[in-house]
Amino acid sequence: EDGNCDEFNLRVVGILCAKDLPPQLEPLIRKAYKKQFLNQSIQITGLSDETFKNAMQGIAIIHRHMSRSFKDGAMQSWAPSDFDGHPAIDVTTRFFNHSKAPGGTISIPFDTNIDPKGILSKLVDDKWVHTPDNTVDYCQFIQKEDEKFKYIKCNPAIFRIGDIVEVEVGFIAIPIASSQVRLGLVLRSLTALD
Repeated sequence: EDGNCDEFNLRVVGILCAKDLPPQLEPLIRKAYKKQFLNQSIQITGLSDETFKNAMQGIAIIHRHMSRSFKDGAMQSWAPSDFDGHPAIDVTTRFFNHSKAPGGTISIPFDTNIDPKGILSKLVDDKWVHTPDNTVDYCQFIQKEDEKFKYIKCNPAIFRIGDIVEVEVGFIAIPIASSQVRLGLVLRSLTALD
């Protein structure tokens, strides 16, 4: 209500079961897209594993706490999606924000791993900008020679369906219509664990 945006984050480990990730290698057909809907997205599942179920309960708790910031009933209920009869979560981040969006609109360049041919960069204009909020960190969790584990930056092209991944999820309230909001799960980072 006061224009401040607080974001809750949670790390969830699961199996990558669907993805629409960069790099953007093919030109976009003008009539087939709208800038505000271009995004990078994933779906993960735990195949009913107890740890993944605990993460779903964590999301429900975050939803309950966030809903208290609005009038009773203003936030729509949240439920996990389904993957072959197992709970799953869908997480997405848009490539662009409206230039007049609250919270600032500092435009930043696209990482070359995301937009190697400059296709997305050409879409930035006075109305739609690429900001730090539109950035996703893509990493691998690897063991170095000194036996220490580290997160290292990677190209998102390495991710495959079936990979075990760690996802950092941000939670935001998205206005939809007539004083209603819904819980948005925002992709902040994706790490390959296997």
